Parts: sequence; structure tokens; C-alpha cells
Amino acid sequence: MEIQTIKTDISFSLEHNFSVTVELLRINDLWKIEVPHILENKELVYQLSSADNLVDKYADILNNAFKKYNFINIRRNVKHRFICLSSTQINKTVILPSTVEISDDFSKYGIRRKSWDGDDYCYRGFGTIMNGDLLSWCIENSHFMDDDSTIIGVRTDENYRGNGYAASNVAALCNYLQGKGMSTIYYECALDNIASYRTAQKANLEYIGEVHYLSFQDKTHK
Repeated sequence: MEIQTIKTDISFSLEHNFSVTVELLRINDLWKIEVPHILENKELVYQLSSADNLVDKYADILNNAFKKYNFINIRRNVKHRFICLSSTQINKTVILPSTVEISDDFSKYGIRRKSWDGDDYCYRGFGTIMNGDLLSWCIENSHFMDDDSTIIGVRTDENYRGNGYAASNVAALCNYLQGKGMSTIYYECALDNIASYRTAQKANLEYIGEVHYLSFQDKTHK
């Protein structure tokens, strides 16, 4: 098993927020893991290299490291991750005439996305509208540390699934964002969400692997 470590400074999160999340990305037999600055890089790789269950081992290491900050593990989540790069050839043939931009209509259709205080980034989205009703949509859920990377999310009314609307909206949004100079677009779905997995494939997004999220929270925060 090969392990690639990525150093990340989470001191600000620990000092000013109530929770912090780190991730492990598995690509075939390669693991890419975030290494918080509070952990010694060489020691971490040594401990993980012989671990039968990498996620459990990493969680234990993080638990011990975060104890002095009064943080405890509260959640683990695993998802499939796809990306769309500037070089990705999006399958534009799946884009339907019913797909339109809805960037200015989030509040009109009651769309809620992940946000935080002071987040004034201009989020974009595309949707399928029929008879004034929004049947399916794909939007930017949150934006990363710079303006060149973003993560998108998709949803379709259960009564209208299986019509290609999701793939159409994903492809349309990715195509639009590529045109705006977005370098990296992330798409994630639960391991058991076969429909969402196939949606990403239909839009021709590139499969990266499984991403494991480990979330920690201040024990004093309720």
C-alpha cells in the first residue's frame, strides 16, 4: 500500500471554530491523506504503513492528537469523488433543451446550499423547468479556498428521475464553469447512490476514488 501525505495547517480552524474535517482519498492502492500540522509526518506514515484498516488507524491517531484541543471524533463519511478539469471532455450530447441557467433563482425555487458567514461567492446553477416547476437542478454547493475550484451537487424530484435531467444539468453546469475558467470541479456521491454515480459517468466526469471524511468537534460546543 502506497501512502502520499499532504500537509495542511488547521491551527486556525482549531482555534476559531467548533469543528474541523480532514480527509483521506483512496485511488486504487494509493492513499492520499491530509496531515494536520500537529502530527509528525514521518511518524504518521510509519504508523499507517502497516495498518489493516487505514481509516480506523488514522482516526485513532487524530483522536489522540486532538485531545489537547478538547476535540472528539463525531462523524465519519465516505463518498465517491469525481472531478471535472479544464481538460475534461464533457459529454455535451446529454444536455437537454429543457436545461436552463437558474443562478439568479435559488431563492425563488427554495434551493438551499451549504454556506457560512461572510460567504459572498457568486454561486451558479442549471435546472430543468417545466410549467414553472423546477424538476431537477445542479448547483455549486460550496467553493474551496480559491476561486478556481468548486464542488457541485445535484437533485431531481423523485417523480421525474430516469429522464436524463440530472446528467443534463451536471454537464451544462460543468460546461458553463469551464468556460468561466474554473480549473477544478468536484462531484461527490454516497457509495450506495448508484444513480448519482451513473449521472457523473454520463456527463463524462473523471472518477478519482473514495474520499473518507473524519470530522472532529469541540466537546464544549453543543
